[in-house]
Amino acid sequence: MSGHLNDLERMHEHVLDIVGEQAVSLENLDALEFRIGDLQLEQQRMASAIEDADIAEAVLRLQQEQNFLQYTLASTARLFDISLVDFL
Repeated sequence: MSGHLNDLERMHEHVLDIVGEQAVSLENLDALEFRIGDLQLEQQRMASAIEDADIAEAVLRLQQEQNFLQYTLASTARLFDISLVDFL
C-alpha cells in the first residue's frame, strides 16, 4: 500500500511539474502575442508615415514643376511679344 502511495505521490509531482512547464509556455506565448500586436501597430504606423511622406514629396515636386512651367511660358511669351516694328 505504501508503495502505491509513493507512486501516486511521484505521479502527482510529475503532473504538477508538467502543469508548471505548460503555464510558463503559455505565459511566453501570451508575451509573444502581445509583442506581435505591438510590431503590427508599429509597422502600420511606419507604413502610414512612408505613404504620407510620398504624398508630400509628390505635391512638392508638382509645385516645382508648375513653377518651372509658368516661368518657361512667361519667358516664351516675352520672346514672342517682339514684333517687326521692334526691328525697324
